[in-house]
Parts: sequence; C-alpha cells; structure tokens
Amino acid sequence: MGLKSTFLFLVLGAFIAVIYNACSPMESAQDSVSSSLSQVGEVDPDLSKATFASTLYPVLRNNCAQCHGVNQNPRFAVEDVNSAFSTVESRSLVNLSQPNQSQIYLKVSGGHQNFPVPVIDEILLQIQTWSRTVITSIPETPAEPITFDAAEPSSVLSKIKNLTQGGSLTPTEWSVLQKPNLDSRDLEQLARTWIDSAEGQAKLGAYLRVLLHQSVSLDQDSDELFNSVRDKTFEATLQESFVRTALDLIKRNRPFHEIATTRRFAVNSVILSAHAWMETDYPRTMRTAFRDHLRSSLVTPADYNDWRFVTFDDQVATPVAQAFSDMNHWRSINDGAVLKFAIPRVGYFSTIAFQAEYPTNADNQFRVTINQAMIAGLGRSYNPSDNTPQPLEVGIPLSHSEKGTQCYACHRLMDPMRMPFGFKMTYDYKLGRSFQENMGSFAFNNFNAPLSSVGDIGSSIANHPDFAQAWVQKMCEILNTKKCQINDPIFMSIVNDFKTSGFNFKEMYTKLVTSPLITGAEETMTSLQQGFDVARQRREHFCHNLQVRINQVREARGFPALPFDGGLTLCAIRNVSIPADALGDDLNVRGGESVVNSFPSDAFSSQAIERVCTSLAAQWVERDREFDPFNLSIDENLKIMTELLVGLPSGHPRHAPMLAALKETYNYGMQSKALGARNALRHSAILACQSPEIQGVGL
Repeated sequence: MGLKSTFLFLVLGAFIAVIYNACSPMESAQDSVSSSLSQVGEVDPDLSKATFASTLYPVLRNNCAQCHGVNQNPRFAVEDVNSAFSTVESRSLVNLSQPNQSQIYLKVSGGHQNFPVPVIDEILLQIQTWSRTVITSIPETPAEPITFDAAEPSSVLSKIKNLTQGGSLTPTEWSVLQKPNLDSRDLEQLARTWIDSAEGQAKLGAYLRVLLHQSVSLDQDSDELFNSVRDKTFEATLQESFVRTALDLIKRNRPFHEIATTRRFAVNSVILSAHAWMETDYPRTMRTAFRDHLRSSLVTPADYNDWRFVTFDDQVATPVAQAFSDMNHWRSINDGAVLKFAIPRVGYFSTIAFQAEYPTNADNQFRVTINQAMIAGLGRSYNPSDNTPQPLEVGIPLSHSEKGTQCYACHRLMDPMRMPFGFKMTYDYKLGRSFQENMGSFAFNNFNAPLSSVGDIGSSIANHPDFAQAWVQKMCEILNTKKCQINDPIFMSIVNDFKTSGFNFKEMYTKLVTSPLITGAEETMTSLQQGFDVARQRREHFCHNLQVRINQVREARGFPALPFDGGLTLCAIRNVSIPADALGDDLNVRGGESVVNSFPSDAFSSQAIERVCTSLAAQWVERDREFDPFNLSIDENLKIMTELLVGLPSGHPRHAPMLAALKETYNYGMQSKALGARNALRHSAILACQSPEIQGVGL
C-alpha cells in the first residue's frame, strides 16, 4: 500500500471509529448467550430426558421427522427418543435458561420450511414447559441483557430513501423531521414519492429481477435454448422483460399475485423474435441461426428499445407462422396485440429468462422448473416433511424413490406438479411435437388443486394461502439481507394488510420499508431474536446510488443530469468495472430458498472499494469536474460533497464531523504532502466515497 493509500486508510479508520462508534450492529441474540442445556446448572438427566420425551419430542416427531428423523443432520426427530435427546443436548439446540433463544425455535421462527405460526408457538411452549419442569429448584442466573439502540430519526429517513430511491435527502425532505408530530404516515408518503420516481422504479426493478428469478446469465447451461448466444445486450433484454411486466402490474394497482397468472407481457421486437425461434423446428445445421440473426444487420439497436405490452394466447397447437428472422413483422406488432403462440406464456416461471436460468433435460424432466417456480413464487422448495395429500401420483420414478423413503416424500408432490410443462414443450423448452396428455395435480404446503395446463400452475401459486407471507418475507430479506421472524407481530400485521388490500404490492412495500423491521426505529421481535445489523451496499445498488447522487451534485453545480441508467455507465468506467464486481450482488442459487448476498467484508472487498473510489474520485475531480477547486471554493466543494455525495444534509448530527474529516484530509494533502488543490480534493472525494454512509445501508 502506497503512502497516499496508507494516509487515507488511517484517516478513514480513525474517522469511522470516532463518529460511528455508536452505530455498530447489535450483537445477535444467538451469539450473546449460549444455547447449551448445561447453562441451567446441574439437573437430573433422567428427569430432563423424560420431560423432553413428553413435551418437545412429540412436536418434533410430528413436524420434522421426514427430514431430521431419517438421514438429515441434526437428527433430533429420530424414532429413538434417547438418540433424539442426545442430539438436542450435544448440538445445543435448546436453551432451557432462555427458551426463546433456542436454536430450534430461532430456526423455525425465522421462516425455515415456512412452518405455520401455531407450530412455531407450540415448539416454544413445549421448550418453556420443559424448562419450568427441570429448573424450578435451581437459582436462576441473570442472563446477559441484550441491548437495543433505536436508530435516530435522521438515520431512519436516510435508510428509507437509500433503499427505495438511492439519493441524498433534500432540504425539504429533511425538514419533515422537524414536524412536532412526525408519524409513520409522513414516512410512508415520502416513501411513496421515492418509489414512484424513475430511480425508485429502477431500484425496485432490480429487487424484482432477483426475487422473480429473471437474472439469467447466458452460458453453457442455457446453450440448448439459443445455441452459442453469448450476447450481453440480449441477456439484459431477457432480464428486463418480466421486470417491466411486474412493475406495470404494480403501477396499475393490479393484485400482485397476477405475477403468476398474467399473459400480458412487456416485449420488444427482439424478444418477439426469440419467442418465434423457440417454436422453430430447426435442423441441427441451424444450431447457430439465432446467434447469427442477432449479429446480423436485420436486428438494430432500436429493436431492443421498442417496448410494448402484448397478450399471449396459447390455445393453438401449431407453431407461430412468421419466421423468427422477419423483423419487419415483429416491429409491426402494436401495443395491446393478442398473439397466438403455441408455447404457453403464463407468469414469471414461463419467461425465456426463467427457462434459460434453469435448464432441464431428459433426466430432470422439468423438476427444476417446478421447484424454482415454487421458490420464486412461494419462497420455499419441496420438503419431505410436507404431508399435503397428493391425490394423483403420476410421473414418479419408483426405481429410485420407493414408497416410504425420503426421496419418495418429495417426488410424490413434485412429479405430478411438473406434468403440465410437458404438454407442449420439449426438455429444452422448445415447442413439442407429441404432446403429453397426462393430467397433473398441485399439492404443496397444505394446498391442493387439479392441473391440466401451465396456466393452472400459475393459478395455484396465486391462490396459495402462503403467497402473501412469502412475498413480505422475500422483500424483507432483500431489504434487510436477512429474513424477518414470521411470528413477529409487525410482520404478521403487514402480511394481513397485504391480503386484505387485494395484494397491493406498493402499499405492502411502503409499509414494510418504513416499519421498524427495516428501519430499526424501535425494538421488534425480529431484532430481539436475531439482532439488528447494518448491511453493506451491494455492487448494483452502490452504482445506482452513486449515479443518483452525482446527478444531484451536477444539478447543484448547474450541470445537466446524466441520463439515468441505474449506474451501469458509472461503474463501466475504466478501472472501476473490474474491482466493482468484487463488491458482490444479490443472487439466487439453484435449489436455494434464500437470496445469497455475496459481499463478504474482508481485505479483498475493502481493497476493491478503495480501488473503485479512487477511480471514481479521479473521474469526478479531474475529468468530469463535478468538483473543481478552481471554479468553486474548497469549502463549497466539501459542503456539496458532504450533503449530496455522502448524503448528510445540514443539521444532520453527523454532518459537521464528516465535513471536518473531509477538510482535514484536504488540508493534510495540501500542507503536509504538497499534492496540489486538485489531488488533495480528490483524496477527500475518495474518503467520502468510502464512508459508511455510502458503503453501508442503514446508518
């Protein structure tokens, strides 16, 4: 590390330590107390084992034995009660001193397998009963208190805008905090304004792209669909199609569960051409025909931007008549048109992006398709503990999933549900020539419905009683980078309001993002159980937020705002794009129920942040000159940097310390290092870019 980097590192470290000492994440409940049974002192082991057998054990056997009673560790629900007790004890799964800190309870109340609230409450009740029975005669040792520091109103407001729009607070927005009777309605009104902005729609679209599993990456796994297409522009337009569709549903206040049933899609001419390709009966010699088509002069940049909405009608058995390469025809399709394609296009799970992200084959036979459809729509995968009756057992490979086995417990649900995908499609999602006419059956987490088409799958997802809870939880996870406790009263209230509102997504999103579950304005059951953490910015939102703020800086300087593209251009700058990739992003993993947040806080990510900020600061100060020490005074530059780039308006409790730190950095560069005005200001910009206000979410 060079002298300048060392200097900046020391200044930044001291700055963070002094100013943000009170802002460190609260210690999580699981780390602050031990979960061991031995914490209660000496107890009669025979009494404890007998009590376990009559309290918690029956609940575990009834609800967890399909997995943890067979061959999935930890095996705490096996048939042998002594072995089950030994596992609970040795793995410290129960805390008799503090039952609500027991690992088993924390796991299920955090959403594991979407257990219903009565089961979660019953698990806690039985642990409490076990606890009272075995430790009544032992003096209680006071548990280490778990402290909670509520976020300041200034931080609450900043976090809401950070998550919904990305910009810095304006003086008008900041003045809302001065109202004598500030309440949630004021915050909700601001949030609605931010959500409705172009920047807010782009940020929500980024969330939905991940949650709806539209983040396709065209690679070898998706080769069967488009045969050697490695085109980033085409990849991006596939990702964008259903995001636009979902945002339109939200804008029109349509019930959000229509994401699973809609046949009205946002398309452009290239996507229409791709749909026609999927119905093309091509010979092997045409394997690269679509790739060559995209590279030809037939496809123009305008074909990627002529967005409109069309409705797909799949009540035909023959492929679409027009050739995929007939771009004049696809350009002529008007907004609102009804198109007859044979392949069913119904909901998020029938998009080309979804199918390319989760390819299937002759061995898998659409199992990945239906499993990912459940994860994306209802937030959970198939589980052998699901005892939902399956009236129609078809398509089950008994050769490797015999009745009574754990494999069979999943296949009996999954296989009848996947059958409609084979009605018109081959295993590479192309139009099938010999349709399967087998009926299917939807049986998932206590909900049943007959299936005769792909559309029936969408209707079953939309009508599933878990839909509302699943989507509040999915939004909670992507906003907070962790799930909420599903029995948290605030969480349950938002779920209920979502249902009674007719699945009004915007209102649910507004209430959730302004609630203490996200803001930390007050203690909740969720924060009590698992702590309240400050998450780090992900790459996409870091780039998005910086572009919004740089546009605010430009407008304050009298320059025109740059065309907003979600930060793509900003983070494509030379020496920015590669280290920015190291910051990580939200993503889905095949078969995983949770969003993966790939942003470890380690030396490599810290170095990546420094490299990104160093390159961006050079752009701002030396090239584009958003900050110019010769056309604007240093004090004015640092004030704009503090208020619009970092996001601390005048009057914010951290405004003065940040401004002082930036000025000290500038003075040190000028006086001690003789860097010159422009280079000294550049180092102040690097410090601002690396500040916790920009790198963190929720300070």
